[in-house]
Amino acid sequence: MPDTTAYRLSGHFFELCDCTSICACWLGDEPTDGRCTGVFAWSITSGMVGGTDVAGTKVVSASYHTGNRRDGGLDVYLFVDEDAT
Repeated sequence: MPDTTAYRLSGHFFELCDCTSICACWLGDEPTDGRCTGVFAWSITSGMVGGTDVAGTKVVSASYHTGNRRDGGLDVYLFVDEDAT
């Protein structure tokens, strides 16, 4: 059976948010104080996306939302390593 996985990644994941404990959003809960500002970063040491080698790529996402993120209304900014193709 052929592998139909869209991507396979290995590396490091970093998360920062302004909640008072673990990011409540990961648990589907409301953010602390009703809003969330977060920064998430990936440093990919090995991996493929759609047949493209992405090893060595770094990606950062900065986001802000009020209320539960499953309700939408997020502002998200994605920064991809300038060496990525």
